[in-house]
Amino acid sequence: MKIKEIDVEGFKIQTDQRKNERIVPDYFNTPLIGLWEITRACNLRCIFCYNNSGKKLSNELTHEQKINVAKQIVGAKIYRMCISGGEPILSPSFWDIAKIFKDGRILCNTITNGWNINEENVSLYTKYFYRIQISLDGKNEETHDKIRGRKGSWNNTVNACKLIHKNRGKFIIAVVVTPSNIHEISELIDFAYALGAEQIRIGEVNFIGRAAKNISTVALSSKQTAELKKIVTKKQDEYNGKMMDINFVPKNQYWVSAKNPPAFIYILPDGTCGVDAFLPFLSSGSLKEKSLEEIWTNMKSIHKNKDFINYCSKIKSNKDFQKLDKIHYIKGELHD
Repeated sequence: MKIKEIDVEGFKIQTDQRKNERIVPDYFNTPLIGLWEITRACNLRCIFCYNNSGKKLSNELTHEQKINVAKQIVGAKIYRMCISGGEPILSPSFWDIAKIFKDGRILCNTITNGWNINEENVSLYTKYFYRIQISLDGKNEETHDKIRGRKGSWNNTVNACKLIHKNRGKFIIAVVVTPSNIHEISELIDFAYALGAEQIRIGEVNFIGRAAKNISTVALSSKQTAELKKIVTKKQDEYNGKMMDINFVPKNQYWVSAKNPPAFIYILPDGTCGVDAFLPFLSSGSLKEKSLEEIWTNMKSIHKNKDFINYCSKIKSNKDFQKLDKIHYIKGELHD
């Protein structure tokens, strides 16, 4: 499998054709997929964190509101949800939401740094989550801990992977490539395989939030990006036929979620809803004030909004976020 950039115009043409053939609808009645950041609280301080996690937002949904949202998601029969953060387990509502989704037959994943996964709760992780995404940004302890902003995080992350694998859970390792760890990517792929990961997701930094503040430290040069592609392509050939997928996240992935028909909903910790965690967006409302059904109806108009379409057309790579008048997830901007 080779690295391929997404053919955005080709995607649009094929989608339009399928809509004309009545294979794909103009709109889905409910979202097919959702990402819910249930808290902005986090016990790490990653240098490239896109939403600048660390402290819980003062206007975060209450426990009762989160339970209500979870039940609405089940009622809407959303096919797949991902619980994220911050570090999602730091929300006292984490296990209640996970149980509601499991009982409601929602296919659910979660994204975690692995720090809090232990012998006592690993069985709950493997019970409630179809797949667990764990962040591992270095083959070596020093590299990972420096990127993640806390000593000991590598040991906890690796231990979490081993515990999940031991308990027959499915997990993905996600790595964000920076100048600090690009030299370890080949070894890290081998390490992910040895740990039992089903997939390793490899991508560059999105220049919003903390990454925008640390751009001089976390941005790959054009030469390094080309080098990364060579490394990943070589390892994909090496692992062809083995029980681990090596997934390279293209830099222009952002366009896909801005295309019709709308299928994805993004929920922030305060209940505000948008079209994507990384794209600039027009809010379709807050779950504090409106139902999920009302918000999804509003979402349809966003995808037809000319200003939104024009805005998204400017984001063709991860570095294009730097061209925006207001970079998201920096203090004082966008729900912070």
